Amino acid sequence: MKGPSTTKVFIIGTIAFLAVVFLSSQVHASSKQEIQKGEVIHLNVTNDTVSEVIASDFPFQMIGVAWQSNDPVELAVRYYGTNKWSDWYSIEETVKKDDWYFTKEPVISNNATKFQYSVISGNLDKLKLIYLGETRKLQFDKWNPIKIFKQVSAQNNLDIITRSEWEADEDWRLDGADKEIWPTEYQTPEKFVVHHTAGGDGGNDPEGTVRGIYYWHSVVLGWGDIGYNYLIDQDGKIYEGRFGGDGSIAAHVYRNKACAISRFGGEEFEADFNKGSIGISVLGDYEDMELNSEVSNALVSLIANKAQDFAIEPSEESFLVDDNYPNIVGHRDLDCTLCPGANLYQELDSIRSESQNLYDELGGLAKPVINASFVRQSTKSISINAGQEEEVWVEFKNTGNVTWRTYGQYSSHIIPSNGSSNLQASNWESQTHVTVADNSNIAPGETGRFTFSIQAPVDLLEVSENFMLAIDDTSIKDTNFTLNLQITGLSYAAKLASDMITPAMFAADQQTATFKFRNQGMSTWEKGEVYLNIYDLGDKVSRLYHQDWPGQNGNIDFNEPSVGSGETATFTFKIEAPLELGLFKNIYRIMGPEDVIQRESFSITRVDSQYTAELVSHTVPLTVLNYWRVPVAVKFKNTGIGSWNKDMILQIFDLGGNVSVFFDSSWNNNYGNIVFNEDGVQPGETATFEVYLKSPKQLGLYLNTMKLGIPGRDIIVQGGELTQITRVD
Repeated sequence: MKGPSTTKVFIIGTIAFLAVVFLSSQVHASSKQEIQKGEVIHLNVTNDTVSEVIASDFPFQMIGVAWQSNDPVELAVRYYGTNKWSDWYSIEETVKKDDWYFTKEPVISNNATKFQYSVISGNLDKLKLIYLGETRKLQFDKWNPIKIFKQVSAQNNLDIITRSEWEADEDWRLDGADKEIWPTEYQTPEKFVVHHTAGGDGGNDPEGTVRGIYYWHSVVLGWGDIGYNYLIDQDGKIYEGRFGGDGSIAAHVYRNKACAISRFGGEEFEADFNKGSIGISVLGDYEDMELNSEVSNALVSLIANKAQDFAIEPSEESFLVDDNYPNIVGHRDLDCTLCPGANLYQELDSIRSESQNLYDELGGLAKPVINASFVRQSTKSISINAGQEEEVWVEFKNTGNVTWRTYGQYSSHIIPSNGSSNLQASNWESQTHVTVADNSNIAPGETGRFTFSIQAPVDLLEVSENFMLAIDDTSIKDTNFTLNLQITGLSYAAKLASDMITPAMFAADQQTATFKFRNQGMSTWEKGEVYLNIYDLGDKVSRLYHQDWPGQNGNIDFNEPSVGSGETATFTFKIEAPLELGLFKNIYRIMGPEDVIQRESFSITRVDSQYTAELVSHTVPLTVLNYWRVPVAVKFKNTGIGSWNKDMILQIFDLGGNVSVFFDSSWNNNYGNIVFNEDGVQPGETATFEVYLKSPKQLGLYLNTMKLGIPGRDIIVQGGELTQITRVD
């Protein structure tokens, strides 16, 4: 057919990034924008057809096409605006949705009032033309300085207009259940892909154009968000695109199977380049437009700053998906398209060079400094039912020079300080990795919040655990914070309220002890069902066991008739010190009809002797001749608290407690039982024991042990012992 001359628009990968102008009010920035949507449907449209001029119901800023057909279709549209007709724009890229083929890249029309379409080939069952406008015009003469040019990256002075500032309606990202239609995913970028939107450049309403792109992608095509990471208008203003910030995977370049076969050598070269790349789209059609300095400078600034964030050398090349590519590429380098237009594409070498220069000026890949400071936490102490989960949060300030992320290098997360935790909840990454930051990117100087849940254990009464910040599995010093949990809702639980037990006893002495335990559980304690057991180490029978105990492990009943929740039970019992001297540990455990949750309660009792002595002097010889009878004097000072009577004697032993080889017939018995010379020995006085030792016939070395004691009583006199080796020649 002799049809109109057409200007081909090769749209961007598998996504078309269009520009629809939405309402934006610089004066009323908080009002939600609404769009006007018009549709014209024609049935049974045949090829070689040029439509009549169709007038719109309102001025429109974007027009797109959808059709139903079994034929390959080629068509074009044009619009009438600013008192003239535009060129014809050929539609080639489509997205199938609900049996309709939608243009992936609607044409930006800049306040047009009429349009036409031309079917160059293919027969269409239905043809739908969708045009979008705005409910009110932006008033750019009433500039809102808070909204425009907000500084997002203070360290590099990179100005980015955020989604909230260009008034992105976040409801468009959500389905009827308020869930994300396109959930955010992250991957460390390695490439910058430069695009243009084609069609108009947004005129005097670039924010509306950005909102239009967002609407078409999220609502008309049903993606749930805009497909670019960033957009740049003709004034060099940079707009935040895809939700989620740095590292979020967008949808700006996908090499489909048809493209892979026709240009790259086979269907095996079909490839998704969205993962690992940052998509930047410039508003306008750079097949015809020239790149101005404002746009060029914005591209260079954005690329250099993000290159520094992700350690990407702008002038270098590296591998991505299937081949080596420059780190800054045009869309056409990866796909079958003219994007980003000839006039922008030919400037990419210059953009690479200038981006590298600025990257170097900014410090390039500086030595990373990873530091953090604790800011605050939601709570330190929690009362919580056993098995219940509760959400908490902690905040840290990034005081280093690298951005913390939830993906790739410098991944930030909370870890238990001791490597594992009793508080693992269902939303933890693992027992050793609690959570990542709420925000995917925390730049130097910013404060990041880490929100996570803890689950109260069912077998503990109290828990105190430390956590800390880690970057790439390396814990960061001085970031410890503590959570203290008091567990409630347990059936049986006990906590020691007080104890009265002597810390020291004399051997064989008896004492009365009193322990009080608070009923921390929900069940009432009944006498006979709940009792106190007492153990030694290893759950052995206590060495302070008393014969009055109901059982060898205590089985001590409380004094009260019953003990309700929150009340205190009193356990009174006797203990008896062993003859052995030393330190003895008692472990106390409340027993019940089911497990009683409690912390280990224990006491340490020192057992001493009331008789203590100190060796003053002795005359036991080091050497003697055999058959000698040697007089010996041994003196001990009474350092105890009681007097020594004549029942305090000196016993003499050989190895193994046997009768000494130095036995003399003058001894009172085989073991000496020598009585001191004094009438009595008061504390602080000295007792003198005189005894004869008769050396044996056999020559050699012999050990004598002389020990104080009282016959018939198993007492130990601390310090009342002398050991001496004597050689018999």
